[in-house]
Amino acid sequence: MVSPPSTLPSAEAHKLYVQNLNLGLSIELSILIHKNRENDLAESHRDDASQYLTAGLVIFCGFSFFFSCFTDSFRDEKGVVHYGIATFKGLWIIDGSVTIPPEQASEYRLKVIDFFHAFMSTLVFAAIALFDQNVVNCFYPIASVETMEVLTALPLGIGALGSGFFVTFPTTRRGIGYHLSST
Repeated sequence: MVSPPSTLPSAEAHKLYVQNLNLGLSIELSILIHKNRENDLAESHRDDASQYLTAGLVIFCGFSFFFSCFTDSFRDEKGVVHYGIATFKGLWIIDGSVTIPPEQASEYRLKVIDFFHAFMSTLVFAAIALFDQNVVNCFYPIASVETMEVLTALPLGIGALGSGFFVTFPTTRRGIGYHLSST
């Protein structure tokens, strides 16, 4: 069996990325933007409506990234996983089926770092969106050389900044869609 190249991220780094970026939203953006641009190219013109739709989709996905940083989960006494939204008082369970004991609720309270994680996750999502040529072509169909240099360098810089932040300040939240261990 061939070992993977040493340039691949470690398992711990991969775990940090999965915890901090909602992969489904990234894929959703790529698919929908591609479909939107495919329709524009078929019509051989670009209009303001496609820019508004693209901007709306990017904003919606960015807001979803931001919001997902405030979700968390826990196992009750029966081993059932419950999902909720972190508040300043504790975890608000989405389906309202259980309540968390007050001593356990303090573990799930919102902290300042949660807002930094939400901001950085949204910023990294914006970098992913800027790295997508369909998004760039929608807003800059005929971009100057300087604009293309910025649109190439900016996502890389944001990605490096985000990676450093997530490795330095890992989150303990296990939001909707994240695996919760059985222990």
